[in-house]
Amino acid sequence: MSWSHCIATTILLVLWGGCSSTPQRLDPKIERKKDLDFCLKDVGCFRGSGVVPKMNSYHIEVAPREGINVDRIVFATCHRTAAFFTEELEDVDLPFFKKHFGKKRRGKEWTYTPTPGIEDTGNCDLYIFAMDYEDARDHSFAVLRFENQRYKLNAKVYCDGDGGKDRKGVSVCDAKEGTIQQVKYDKPVQIRVRPKQCPIPKRKASGAYQWAMGLGKCDYLATTKDLVGHSMVTYGWKVFRFERDDPK
Repeated sequence: MSWSHCIATTILLVLWGGCSSTPQRLDPKIERKKDLDFCLKDVGCFRGSGVVPKMNSYHIEVAPREGINVDRIVFATCHRTAAFFTEELEDVDLPFFKKHFGKKRRGKEWTYTPTPGIEDTGNCDLYIFAMDYEDARDHSFAVLRFENQRYKLNAKVYCDGDGGKDRKGVSVCDAKEGTIQQVKYDKPVQIRVRPKQCPIPKRKASGAYQWAMGLGKCDYLATTKDLVGHSMVTYGWKVFRFERDDPK
């Protein structure tokens, strides 16, 4: 079970256990696509996953998919979990969404200030969960990674048909299990994979590395002979949306 889904399960079963109604519960063994839309002020907008520059604080604007009921939003890192009822968060207009996703949207805003020495180390990603307590279908997830001087090796990452994006030391890829992905580093590298059952990228004649996306979360650390590194995390999913009847 991935770390992010452990958090999601804990949130669903524990944080809101005091509510009077009985929630629908997600199966934590089923990996789902991250599709939550969010923007960061002065940075840009993302769908499901993204990498942003290192900053002292982040103004995060979250916009769940239209047509679903969301009454909880949760932000979770390696250090803490911040859980809110939607009415506790400020409403905000999202003008960036018109540029990135074709229409203006409204959402909820939260300011995240990483804890020095814990959350700003380059290995403490931020997960966002938008939830309907009553219906397991109406949930969206996202993950946010942060650039960090610890990782300085640049790469071009080809993820889920995006055409390839240049990444400064840190990258993330969310794609269906078994699909072919590719990354090309600026210099020759050795790649360490964690956990060990994750697929190992194979070097092609072009110098790029390819792999078939594994299921769940995989960490890839590429380093040059002089120990300059690039941190890439991948999330392989099985279910595209939150159907009522999940495939076995």
